[in-house]
Amino acid sequence: MVTVNSLSGGKTSSYLAAHFPADVEIFAMICAKNLNREYWRENPDQLKYARDKLAKTWVHKNEVDLFYGTVEDPSIVRTMMDLEQHLGREIIWVRGIDYGKLITQRRYIPNKTVRVCTQELKIRPIVEYLWMRDLIPCRMRVGFRYDEQERSWDMNNSFDLIRVANFRKTVTGKKQWLHEHEIIEFREPEHPLIKSQVRKVHVNEYWEGRQVNFAQDSNCQICPLKRAQQLRHNFDRHPDILQWAHMHEQIRDARWMTEISMKGIMQSGKQLDFFDGNGVGCTGGFCTS
Repeated sequence: MVTVNSLSGGKTSSYLAAHFPADVEIFAMICAKNLNREYWRENPDQLKYARDKLAKTWVHKNEVDLFYGTVEDPSIVRTMMDLEQHLGREIIWVRGIDYGKLITQRRYIPNKTVRVCTQELKIRPIVEYLWMRDLIPCRMRVGFRYDEQERSWDMNNSFDLIRVANFRKTVTGKKQWLHEHEIIEFREPEHPLIKSQVRKVHVNEYWEGRQVNFAQDSNCQICPLKRAQQLRHNFDRHPDILQWAHMHEQIRDARWMTEISMKGIMQSGKQLDFFDGNGVGCTGGFCTS
């Protein structure tokens, strides 16, 4: 059974990859159209890098919009470029459907209770990549630290089931998707950082002075599991992402966060003593800080 490191571009999951090499290092990029234009204009090399990476694994070739933007901090591309050089081995990039298209298809906004975004934009593309290469089930390592091991409890008690399209091998030996689906158990979770009692201080000490540029806040800049003040700080860095979210809230007459809308976040005062960049509290193992 192969080992897989699920990476997020945060310091902890990157520490995991550096100290516990796996058979497959994999990163799922959440894509959304027409975002980060100013960033790509200033960093065209990073846009090309992301497109080249995703072109290798994007299975829905009928969609020409391979990659035009992300609701993650776009500097995640630079992080993954640096990390691949630091590790000295390849990181596989995958992606699901466009986030806006997902909202349109499902006709609702993802929220704390129904995290379809994690399922469809993180879990599914990773599973599909492994499934097409006969690497399921796998031992999946997740960057949960010893000082946050409560995040692993729900993950360890879940069945880790997902419905995937089946496939067959053609005469030429290549695989193609079929319409039939089946439910599979795709992973056995592993938490080497918890077992080795790695804490946040160890992670920060390791990356101090090393040539890997990390975003101030990893994963989706609009994640409903983050605090409102975190999103308010994210708005200053990437206003177009929260404006995109506000647009979808207006269209669907719904919210990512029950207690406050994206418009309310953008109009709220900034808490100057807020310590941001703590990542999220997701227990699924695909959105790790």
